[in-house]
Amino acid sequence: MIEQRPFLPSIPRLTVAIVVGQQRDRGQQALDAICRQSLREMEVVLIDTEPDIPPLRRSAGVVVHERRFQPAGGAAEARTLAVQLSLAPVVAFVEEHCEVSAGWAEAVVHAFESGPWAVVGYTFVNANPVSWVSRGCHVAAYGPWMAPGPDGEVPDVAGNNLAFRRELLIAQGDRLVLMLYPDALIRQQLLRDGHRFFVSGSALCTHENPNRLGFVIGTSYTLCRLMAARRVETRAWRPWRRLLYAVGAPLAAPALRLWWLLRGTVSHPGRWWAVLEGLPIVLAVFISGSIGEAVGYLAGAGSASKDYEDYELNRSRT
Repeated sequence: MIEQRPFLPSIPRLTVAIVVGQQRDRGQQALDAICRQSLREMEVVLIDTEPDIPPLRRSAGVVVHERRFQPAGGAAEARTLAVQLSLAPVVAFVEEHCEVSAGWAEAVVHAFESGPWAVVGYTFVNANPVSWVSRGCHVAAYGPWMAPGPDGEVPDVAGNNLAFRRELLIAQGDRLVLMLYPDALIRQQLLRDGHRFFVSGSALCTHENPNRLGFVIGTSYTLCRLMAARRVETRAWRPWRRLLYAVGAPLAAPALRLWWLLRGTVSHPGRWWAVLEGLPIVLAVFISGSIGEAVGYLAGAGSASKDYEDYELNRSRT
């Protein structure tokens, strides 16, 4: 049965969307952190992809609209449904292995109200920095957005944990489900359309990273294969272009991503040691991702969607 939406006295300023899977303790901690936010004009859309196990606890006084089902389209369908259910003009996505800090919700709303931003990104702290692999993975994923960081306009933001103006997502129509998870495609589309991005140094999150090298490489490979396959599908690429990109990805993508990482960290001396220490892991992430990207251009997604969601939602990271 579909439950009724809880009563809201006014239209919220922020919808926080979270998708949870088998890692219940992790999901509960993420949900609790969201519900501790002091912003009152906020709603939470919780998509629980494991309806056969006990639901997460809800905090009193927080509006949580929950759907519990196994989406045939996986996390992409779940995130798209969250957008459709949201009432606020801003939809902020938070992964279930990411905990938002106090004041995060206010920072996101304030950022959108401060300028014409289409997307607002967060800044990140590593939740499990004891492991060298985890530290390297954190640099690869969040190097340019590691905390502490200032507010400012940026050419791009970190994927998966970010906030959008809802109207821009709805405008994508039926293709949104192919662009939202992974969200590199929607970010690229918004940039091509001339929209601008902002990162909030006060929108602080603590992100749990994998501490096993095989996990890190597998996640990067499946993510990039899925991204490439969806790029081909949404843009209707011809075979010659797919071949060209498949050949070019392993040669160029690691260098381009490394350049992007260094560009985002060179002006922050406090990040230099983290980048230097994590460089072997960073290169492993970028190279495995480039191989996955090449396979995605040539052979499509295969099982990458299911595998990537398993890494993200169901496997332990520690």
